[in-house]
Amino acid sequence: MIKRIVLSSFSSLSAFTLIELLVSLVLASILVLGSLTVAARTLVAYNREAQITQMNETARFALDYIGNRIRESGYWGCMKSLGVLQNKSGETYTTEISGESFPSDDEYKTDTLTLLGTDSKGTPARVTAGTTTQITVTDGSSFKLNDIVLIADCTSGDLAKITSITGGNVLNFSSSTPLSTTYGPAAFVYKVESRIFNIQDGANGRLALFETSTAFPNGIELVANIQHINILYGEDTDTDGVANFYRKADSVGNMDNVVSLRIEIVVASENDNMVSTRMTYTFNGHSVIASDNRLYKIYSTTISRRNKGS
Repeated sequence: MIKRIVLSSFSSLSAFTLIELLVSLVLASILVLGSLTVAARTLVAYNREAQITQMNETARFALDYIGNRIRESGYWGCMKSLGVLQNKSGETYTTEISGESFPSDDEYKTDTLTLLGTDSKGTPARVTAGTTTQITVTDGSSFKLNDIVLIADCTSGDLAKITSITGGNVLNFSSSTPLSTTYGPAAFVYKVESRIFNIQDGANGRLALFETSTAFPNGIELVANIQHINILYGEDTDTDGVANFYRKADSVGNMDNVVSLRIEIVVASENDNMVSTRMTYTFNGHSVIASDNRLYKIYSTTISRRNKGS
């Protein structure tokens, strides 16, 4: 009786057929493929967001850096402006801010911005004694041969080039172009800074934002993956402190009347193959087709100049 029950139990069991196994494998494959597809799409979305975040940081740094330099330009200590200074430096200084718009055949399609002023964050050197060709300061360690400096006492101001330094704290100037007056303990000496911003080939072989300055005469790469820069100058034509027009550099009537600047940059992603089709974007009124499959995004800001405008 027991043997029959056992046999009966085994006889009631049935195995998977080949078709059932194949169907199970197909269903499992579909599930795995779906999971992999979701994971791949999630990874692509993550990489895209990571690249956009990096682009945002690149733009923020670039615009903040240029903005701070624009606000620092035109600082002449206690003197009002460049126009009230006596230029004995041998250099041609006509305006505190200037620019050059890119020509139509410029492969970089970049404007150039030039800023002039003294270092507003640095500490000027106090004058202890002087003549029209020599100034003694409390500390001359921040100055070097051929530096352009401003000597000013809030009544007079001279731009001059250092021809030699004696004893570490005596600044000498050319006797052929002597200072306009003798400066004493009421005066300070400031280092004059000239800065030029433009787009050049960067270290990674791609375009980047560069600064050429007194400190970096050969230029220094500030931030990579900046493709273009477009600069519009806000000119105040009715002296109410507000820009009436935003124009390209070569269309500005008087740079001294520029109260603000509108900066527009194009930032590219670090990684290529981020999009399946090359992006097309509008820059400076022109349609631009990207040369690769990176992401491209346009950023802009408006920056007011120091002691200019309302």
